[in-house]
Amino acid sequence: MDNISIDIETLGTDDRSIVLSIGAVYFNKTGIGQSFYRVLDIARQIELGRVINEESLQWWARQSEEAKAILNEKGDPVQDVLLAFNEFASIFGTDVKVWGNGATFDNVIVSTLYKDMGMERPWRFTNDRCYRTLKNILHPHGNLPQFEGTPHNALDDARHQALCAIQYLNGKVK
Repeated sequence: MDNISIDIETLGTDDRSIVLSIGAVYFNKTGIGQSFYRVLDIARQIELGRVINEESLQWWARQSEEAKAILNEKGDPVQDVLLAFNEFASIFGTDVKVWGNGATFDNVIVSTLYKDMGMERPWRFTNDRCYRTLKNILHPHGNLPQFEGTPHNALDDARHQALCAIQYLNGKVK
């Protein structure tokens, strides 16, 4: 089974929130593979009517300096990032499963961004998967790999989700 673990950093929790970055990691039951990470232009998203949530800005203010660094990065054009993500996802075929952390968060927000840009997302809606459900319902107290990297960095979060999902899917979480 081919999978992509996706994580985004945003300026809100609404399905049309501004996306700061997209991180993704390919994985299957035996391990992780190629990764994807890009920072997106905020100005274009504002033009599209995407939103910023005050609570999310307050949340960002409480994060580590390493995590907050993204707030000062110059993002790439949104269309370029989405095209690059399409290329990344296409490597794994049309049946790739995309695992986001929450049934209404990562996958949904990225999907609405594609829609706002008049583009097709690179996975079928039937291949949306929820890592949070896997974690919280199937294995809520599992012994999982230690987090490596910067929490709230989209690529580091996606990599950690993938490593944990591998253990869950292989029944190795006690």
